[in-house]
Amino acid sequence: MNYYLIFASAVALFSAIGHLTIGNKLYLKPLLESKLNAVPKKVLYSVFHYISVYFIGVTVLLFMATFKESCYETLKEVVIFNGIMFILFAIVQLIIASTSKIEAWFGKMFQWILFMILGLLSLAAYLM
Repeated sequence: MNYYLIFASAVALFSAIGHLTIGNKLYLKPLLESKLNAVPKKVLYSVFHYISVYFIGVTVLLFMATFKESCYETLKEVVIFNGIMFILFAIVQLIIASTSKIEAWFGKMFQWILFMILGLLSLAAYLM
């Protein structure tokens, strides 16, 4: 059994649940209640749920790769691709957060940590 995939699956599940609960409360709800124009609100609402679908999909993918050994070769490239994507998400968020004027950005924009862990575990599952 690939322990990197087990841990990556757990981090992905944790991230998906956090996104749908805490993310909805702290980020999406205030955005939708703001005075922004209706079109940008709906676009950002859609983007939030695109991310929801992506997180759930990655979670399912990682669990499949973890527990269905016959899928290892089939899913290997997809898991590696998703690992790279999450590392890139982390880098983008780190750059945006660290160059912002947000006080204590490290704690307020912490998602990059989960993205980096998920990406590195996904890559380690097949590259180590």
